[in-house]
Amino acid sequence: MAVTIDLRDEEHSLALAIRRLSADAPLRARLGEAARAWWRTYASPNAAFPCWERLLREAAALDPAPRPTDWPPHLTADGTERARAMLDEFGLSVDLF
Repeated sequence: MAVTIDLRDEEHSLALAIRRLSADAPLRARLGEAARAWWRTYASPNAAFPCWERLLREAAALDPAPRPTDWPPHLTADGTERARAMLDEFGLSVDLF
């Protein structure tokens, strides 16, 4: 079951859908059960975990995309700049940063 909202008339369409749901308890129950069934099949932790694990393994195996030459420095900042500057004042550096 699906609900379609006409974006050109979103406020009116949404009001009609809400009004229908508020007046139709069996429809609310069917939609609720269908949503729970979908969640159990596709989004519950047991169902979603294998998909996420596979996706994250695939992503981790990819080479990073090359950055454009005009890439803004703030987009690659890792939050260690201040720590590096402080260590540099003492002539120190660590592989951690």
